[in-house]
Amino acid sequence: MNKVLIQNGLVHEIFGTTAPELHEDLLVVDAPEDVEVGYSYEDGVFTAPPARDFEREAVERSNGELRAYLAETDWYVTRFLRQVLQCPISQRLDLMLEQKL
Repeated sequence: MNKVLIQNGLVHEIFGTTAPELHEDLLVVDAPEDVEVGYSYEDGVFTAPPARDFEREAVERSNGELRAYLAETDWYVTRFLRQVLQCPISQRLDLMLEQKL
């Protein structure tokens, strides 16, 4: 059994078989060997945290980065489209081909 420090209902630190002397307000309890930092502790029962979905988190982070990039570069597309719309129709195709659109 390990000694673990509980703070706000979560395993905050694992000490091994002996815990250092801590302030009396801190809760140190015995825990099975498989308990890790982040487990919840309530009424003497340890519960593993829910599994993280790393793929979903990566997609969300990537989407956020892409949205930020698009927000920063939208002005270029908008400016170009204004230029195209302001020129005579006969010149629009040439202008678009120059920009390789």
